[in-house]
Amino acid sequence: MEKSLPLIRHRRIVVLSGSLDFGVGLGNLVLEDLALDESATLLKPLLGAQLGLELSDQWALGLRGDISGFNIGAAENLAWSIWAGARYRFAPSVALQLAYQYKDLDTGVGRASPNLALISLSMAFG
Repeated sequence: MEKSLPLIRHRRIVVLSGSLDFGVGLGNLVLEDLALDESATLLKPLLGAQLGLELSDQWALGLRGDISGFNIGAAENLAWSIWAGARYRFAPSVALQLAYQYKDLDTGVGRASPNLALISLSMAFG
């Protein structure tokens, strides 16, 4: 049984941009072709760790967790996630992986939990 616990350090760069063009009419006052443009660039540091256990030549388990944002560059942008999964290797180059992710986001206007289930069949060539 082989164990590993690497530390994950990563930086996400998020570029947001939006524009809105509109016209307004209030009685005799008509304002047309009004434009609003906004953009922002956020640097979101990410820290995490993962643990992988090779149970046999066929079976492996994995667990990963991370936290990002730390409210740097935005009023509220803290997020964390946990992944748990299993892999079964049919042959040295063919494996099936099942995983689930629980994620929690603090967006400033509310909280969101976009969860994800993953089924993956991988094949290596060469």
